[in-house]
Amino acid sequence: MTPRMWDHFRDYDSDAYAVFTCLDCHGANAASVDYQMPNGLTALDPDDPIGSSEAIDPEMTQFMIDVVTPKMRRYLNNDEFGCFGCHEQQ
Repeated sequence: MTPRMWDHFRDYDSDAYAVFTCLDCHGANAASVDYQMPNGLTALDPDDPIGSSEAIDPEMTQFMIDVVTPKMRRYLNNDEFGCFGCHEQQ
């Protein structure tokens, strides 16, 4: 997944994502938890994941809505994939 998603994150912010590894999404302890998700990303309100994400970073939230979620759905062949595929619930 890393090479595919890195392209999208680099397009979003080439400076912040000049380097992108599995650990960016799967967490520092990714190997010890067998890369299971969610693991370590910002927890979101289960009743309003978009609103709770927008309160933290509206631009990143829009990128997640417009790019990350649709691409992950496609790459994983899972139309149900959403915020809590990567983010824990508060």
